[in-house]
Amino acid sequence: MPKYDQETRARAMAMMTDKGAKATSEEMHINVMTLYKWRRESEGKAPKAKTALQGVDALLNEDLAARDRRIAELEAENTRLNETVKSLEERNSRFRAIVEALIR
Repeated sequence: MPKYDQETRARAMAMMTDKGAKATSEEMHINVMTLYKWRRESEGKAPKAKTALQGVDALLNEDLAARDRRIAELEAENTRLNETVKSLEERNSRFRAIVEALIR
C-alpha cells in the first residue's frame, strides 16, 4: 500500500506549483525527491532512477565489451611473445653449442 494517497499527492503537486518543491517538502514533510518523482510521473515521464540505471547499464556494457576486446588483444600478444621467447631460447641454445664447440 502506498505511503501517500492520491489526495495527498494532488495537494502536494498543487502546493509545489505555488510554493516550489523545497517549501512543499518542508511543509508537508515529504522528501523533495519524492515530489520531483511524482511530478515526472504526472507529466507522463519515466521515473528518473530507471532512466539513470539504463544509462549506467549501457555504459557498463560498453566498458565490458571494451575490456573483452582488450583482453583478447593482450592474449594474442602474449601468445606471440611466448613464441618469440621460445624461438630465442632455441637460437641461444644453438649458439651456445657452437661457442662451446669453438672453445674446445
